[in-house]
Amino acid sequence: MRKNAVLLLSVIIILMQVCTAHAQFAPHYQAFSRYVNSGALIKTTISAQLSAWYPYPTDRIEQINRLLKHLSLEILSLNSDGRSSLDFSFLVGRYRPVYLSAYISDDNHVIASNLLTERYRLSGNALFEALGPFNMISPHDTTDVLFDELLLLQLPEHFRTLHAFNPLVDMQGKTVKKNGKLLKTVSYTQRIDISLPTGVSMDRLSQISAALYAVSPDMSIPKPNGDMVQACVFKNKKGVIIGETWSFPYQAADQTRHAVLTWTYSQTGSACLDNLEFVTTAANKKDKLVYTANFAYALSMDLSSGELSASFKADTLLDGEKAIETVNAKLVSKPSDGGESLTGSIYNETTVGKNSSGYCLFPDIFTSDAGDGMNGSVRVQTLEGKNTNFDITIHFTLNDAGAIEIFFPPQSSRTMRDIDSPEDLAIIQNIVMQRAIKEITSAVLSLPADDLILITQFISEANFEKIPSGTYQNDSVP
Repeated sequence: MRKNAVLLLSVIIILMQVCTAHAQFAPHYQAFSRYVNSGALIKTTISAQLSAWYPYPTDRIEQINRLLKHLSLEILSLNSDGRSSLDFSFLVGRYRPVYLSAYISDDNHVIASNLLTERYRLSGNALFEALGPFNMISPHDTTDVLFDELLLLQLPEHFRTLHAFNPLVDMQGKTVKKNGKLLKTVSYTQRIDISLPTGVSMDRLSQISAALYAVSPDMSIPKPNGDMVQACVFKNKKGVIIGETWSFPYQAADQTRHAVLTWTYSQTGSACLDNLEFVTTAANKKDKLVYTANFAYALSMDLSSGELSASFKADTLLDGEKAIETVNAKLVSKPSDGGESLTGSIYNETTVGKNSSGYCLFPDIFTSDAGDGMNGSVRVQTLEGKNTNFDITIHFTLNDAGAIEIFFPPQSSRTMRDIDSPEDLAIIQNIVMQRAIKEITSAVLSLPADDLILITQFISEANFEKIPSGTYQNDSVP
């Protein structure tokens, strides 16, 4: 999991997605979500203030904050017609020592920067790898890159969608058994064997695998060999599907193994419970791997009080190792002067064996009546066991950028070069890192001396004079 100041964008986008799943909740917030995707140029400004960082004492935190008050990120983003552009600037006081521009489409990723004398065209994730130390992100891929655990908040809706749009509902098959119990959790009155087209089987298994990946990234459902997939559905006395099984062979390294996937689901009010078992066996039937998971989740909304609550708990067992992941969220949307406020908390805890870790998020967000601006803060606490080891508040504004200057390298250096190999990518990473350090260091050392105690107390006067000067003053290319 990657964490940096830009995780705020991830939090905002995921909250948008959670809220949008319930059209009547936080209407202003949802209006802004639509506005962001309408082709408007959005300017985001981010700064931070630290409250705790174990094991540093209070005076060190104060020194860090003296420096942080001069640092901020400015991001211009545009998302339209399947293409995105993102301009990222790191600000130190009144200086702009680093700025990077990324242009993203399905088949063309281009970056330009004051740190590079040429523009570069890359493919796939190479764009984000090249920008390494800055964790540059695409507006399309924010949630994939940062704070992946927050996606668990969306799983209640994801699982419900899997239940509601089950391709097995209309399939015809042969009833082979009546009355029984599946995974010791649900009772059925009818078991039906179904023959499926290969495409339907693959699509369904891919959907289930995607849901599993969000909980257990190390767990995936292998691709079946050919069309040798057997499916069964289980119905209750009302004729509702309450479970399904999939059986198929697959290739693993130099051997053929057999897999059986069993999935049951039930719902009581807003509370849902899914149980899953995935067993793979070698031909000799002695080499056996068992993965089990129990998913309990609920999502409810009270429009009269403007509250939305979500919970998710996953108990998984893989190769003898037990893990528990818990997410609890409560969001409150209320009218505020000139707009709407969104507050609440999101709590995550992961326990593996006897070790637990997690985080708490406390959003405090205001959205304007017009739905074209947002500002506020998100407090982030990371936990080890019951102890808080990091506590930071990230402040932000997002609004229509209007007519605003976008920074580019000088016209004479606008030649384009393709990056075709890992070696070329490594060279670009090294250039970006070295030049960024030089530019940022030079800009930081121009700040008032009283706010540089964090740095200067560890540097002798002789070494201070040796620090290379950057070129931030006129935003020129090194």
